[in-house]
Amino acid sequence: MALLDSIVKDVAQTLGLGDKADVLIGELLTLISSQQSGGLKGFLAKFEQAGLSGLVSSWVSSGSNAALSSGQVSQALGSNLLNNWAAKLGLSASTVSAALAALIPSVVDKLTPNGTVPDTVPSLSSLVHGLGDTLASVVSFPASASQPRGSIGLSAERLLPLVILLLLVALGYRYCYRAAQPAVTQTAPAAPAAKINATLSLINVDGKVKATGVVPDERTRLEIIERLTAAFGEGNFAADLKIDPNAKAASWLEKLAELLKEFKIPGAELFFDGDAIKLGGAAAAGSLLDKLKALFGGFNISTNFLDIDAAVKAANEKAQAAIEALQPNADAEALVNALNLSVINFASGKADIPADNQALLKKSATAISAAPAGIKLEVGGHTDNRGNAAGNQKLSQARADAVRQFLLKQGVKPESLVAKGYGDVKPVATNDTEEGRFKNRRIEFSVVK
Repeated sequence: MALLDSIVKDVAQTLGLGDKADVLIGELLTLISSQQSGGLKGFLAKFEQAGLSGLVSSWVSSGSNAALSSGQVSQALGSNLLNNWAAKLGLSASTVSAALAALIPSVVDKLTPNGTVPDTVPSLSSLVHGLGDTLASVVSFPASASQPRGSIGLSAERLLPLVILLLLVALGYRYCYRAAQPAVTQTAPAAPAAKINATLSLINVDGKVKATGVVPDERTRLEIIERLTAAFGEGNFAADLKIDPNAKAASWLEKLAELLKEFKIPGAELFFDGDAIKLGGAAAAGSLLDKLKALFGGFNISTNFLDIDAAVKAANEKAQAAIEALQPNADAEALVNALNLSVINFASGKADIPADNQALLKKSATAISAAPAGIKLEVGGHTDNRGNAAGNQKLSQARADAVRQFLLKQGVKPESLVAKGYGDVKPVATNDTEEGRFKNRRIEFSVVK
């Protein structure tokens, strides 16, 4: 029988539960088939009462199934039930809820192939029906609760353990069957050693967190998302976590929830790479350092804070030296290389040229005017990807125009310069870090002819 085969395999393999997936699906089928709780209809009512009617509709109807989160499982089924199952399985409640979140949409979808939910305990006879004539000859389901004396028919409720057992046998996950068989000594092939570290990058951009990384399995991915949801709330983070079976276990996962409580500083950045942690971004993120050391005392912790004022000053000092070193009649490439060493640190959302940059721009105007006749340069404006694309393009154009106008006032010929705003479409670094965004916010000169 293949009704739930792929679902159980996914839980067993992707979530790393092994034989415990057999027990888990048995518990789930017991709950779904319980007459006391109203069968499948009663089971789905728990989710509808939790405000998840839209999800239920997608599972029952044709088309793709809407995803279910661990928190929604706990909300619908209750923590007591999940804790009981967790104790029986020897797992954490969060792991059980993560497994059920992956399991329930597909199970409901398989049990409602016609897009309808049966009014009565629906699935036992239909599940058993696919097991074949042998089971049908042994088991019968009475139409009513009353049973004639001497009848061999049994109630669905009494048959449930047998049904689940036979279902699992038919699926190929013979949990109970295997336990009764003589042990067969085999030499299992050694599992390939994990070759890469689990990683997690966290960037706080204006109070919203972006999480990227590589983790070994679906269970780890779901636990990270659960911790992010608890710390920041749904809608306040974006997670793009890839699964690679070659990745090692995430040694930092256990204490991640405690650290996320402190990760509230816009501009702060954290990068976990195995047992190494790098803290960077805004200088204010230094307040996280003590927390990191307390939680991850055995880890290799390093810092790399971006001091924007110092970075601008160093860049402009280098640019001034390069411009002053230009030879008379320097070619266009040498000219733009020197000009592009400078950084104009515009105020957020503004196109006014800062006073600190005006002296250097005057030297730039002198160098441009001394270039060979016929040289034409473009003043390109660029932004990072924060804000909307249309607004970024408009701002970049305004900044490019401002620089061109300033240079023209210093005597540069109008035909020597054009201005063009590119918005955020030509980054030179990642927009996932503060340093990368700083590099992308730039005025860049290029040769037109």
